[in-house]
Amino acid sequence: MVPWGTLPGWMYHAQLQPPGMEFVPERYGFTWVDWVFPAFLVSMGAAIPLAYRKFENGPFLPFFGRLATRFLSLAAFSIIIEHLRQSQDPGNMRWQWLALLSFAGIALLYLRLEVPWWSRTWWMFRLIGAGIVGLVLFNPSLAHAPFDPAKQDAILMVLAHTSLFGGVLWWFARKDRRVWFAFAAFALLFPWVQDKWHSFDPILNLSPLPWLFNWQFYKWTVPVAIGLVPNLFPAPQRPKLPPWALGGALVVFFLGNPPVRENILPLLLLIPALAFLWVSLDWLKISALTVLGTLIAFPAELRKDPATVPYLWGAGALAILLWALLTDRRGLQENKVVQWIGMAGQNPILAYAAITNLVHPLFRVSGINTWVGNMEPGPWALTLYAGVMTSTVLAVATWATRRKIWLRA
Repeated sequence: MVPWGTLPGWMYHAQLQPPGMEFVPERYGFTWVDWVFPAFLVSMGAAIPLAYRKFENGPFLPFFGRLATRFLSLAAFSIIIEHLRQSQDPGNMRWQWLALLSFAGIALLYLRLEVPWWSRTWWMFRLIGAGIVGLVLFNPSLAHAPFDPAKQDAILMVLAHTSLFGGVLWWFARKDRRVWFAFAAFALLFPWVQDKWHSFDPILNLSPLPWLFNWQFYKWTVPVAIGLVPNLFPAPQRPKLPPWALGGALVVFFLGNPPVRENILPLLLLIPALAFLWVSLDWLKISALTVLGTLIAFPAELRKDPATVPYLWGAGALAILLWALLTDRRGLQENKVVQWIGMAGQNPILAYAAITNLVHPLFRVSGINTWVGNMEPGPWALTLYAGVMTSTVLAVATWATRRKIWLRA
């Protein structure tokens, strides 16, 4: 939502820098923006044991059936969102209204309520939602472009795959922790072997429906696996490490990669705060993972796309360290702002759909977007405007969560 190409470089992905804003796949680097996605995947991994706890003591097939159903539902969401999002034609007011109509259809299609009559009526909501989505998606007079299942939201498709892979990993690792370490060894070594010889390309490209399932997404399971650590390896006591240990680890992590230098300053500001708060943590395994990510990142290079091993492990380790801080810090969980953000995080599908098909088109059809544009605001004023839109998304998701209105895959 931030202004495009007018802010300092650290406000964008390291591979997408102003003023040209051209994606450079050969560029290495790491900004806080590159940290967001692995942080989300870490939180997904932490949520997997909670989401599937009712299957924990049962057989594998029902559990895998639920995993597969969720995968297909998320994949469908990825395709629907990419076809119907507001940004397909932002200057077309008719399409903005259709995007709002599509939001209503998506909401009904994925709706789940905690009321006594829901078990008898859920199918009606699904049917109406599917009808609205299908109307806009397949009607030539309404659709923005012909339907193509290969046209997908890449982030959502990665989430669908990592939900599947991460769920399978948790199922087997909860009974034998060595499974987790076996996956970690595979995720560390296999990319190097594949990059060097490409001997596994035929296997990785093997899929009956390439637009639906792609083995190449396996690497994004690394942050999810890191998120499983608190469930699989609960720390027995507070680690006896001095506060400077974390600060030193972060310095090595970020400064060990010369291409990061022009984007490093804002990230360095995190070091004193995290080092100071390190004494409040009691997550022994978190510290081990952070050090692991640091050691891997030091001699290698950080890059999000295509993702490198140091990026996946290092960014994931730092993300779970922050997550541990939020869950273990005394009094932090009672903070109203943290609770507000947490409630929004419990409704991720609603929040995502609100970004693409609710808040943006509402700001356009209401004239707010035009009014802001006529003021000719500067880059940081536009950033503030983006913050208002983001806060609106959070408010919608929080409001729904408080009333137990969920959108679930």
